[in-house]
Amino acid sequence: MRKKITIKQIFRDHYQEFWKNNKEKYPEKMRENINIEVMKMVGCGDISIGFVAYICLKCLEIFKAGFTCKSRFCSKCGKKYISEWVEKQVSKILDVPHRHCVFTMPSEYRKYFYWNRENLKDLQDMVYEVINEFANGVNYKNRKEYEKKKRSKKG
Repeated sequence: MRKKITIKQIFRDHYQEFWKNNKEKYPEKMRENINIEVMKMVGCGDISIGFVAYICLKCLEIFKAGFTCKSRFCSKCGKKYISEWVEKQVSKILDVPHRHCVFTMPSEYRKYFYWNRENLKDLQDMVYEVINEFANGVNYKNRKEYEKKKRSKKG
């Protein structure tokens, strides 16, 4: 029977070599975090790193549970994180009709924003403005009125 291969095992077996050959492909500001998150995931649940022990008072059998990494990158902990995040968001969302908009980055710009991540906030703000204008029916005829209203709201 074939042995079950996990994502964690693939990273254990191949990550060091991959990182040595490819780390220059990632922005310098991201490299440390990438490495930290991968190392957390690889060590997730490993009792040699830390554990809590449970003892059955009847038979005195000891069960050790390794500490989890709590990383969103981890296939086990990340699932839990996402499920909790979704629950939290569902409790915040008003029960009203709404629209869901997805902004897709044109491929010509992806490389630029990948290497200049500090500009993503400006991009998000511009996308928000475009969607907001669309939702409010702004066009060339009423743009001046919309801008005036917007400025008056800012104070």
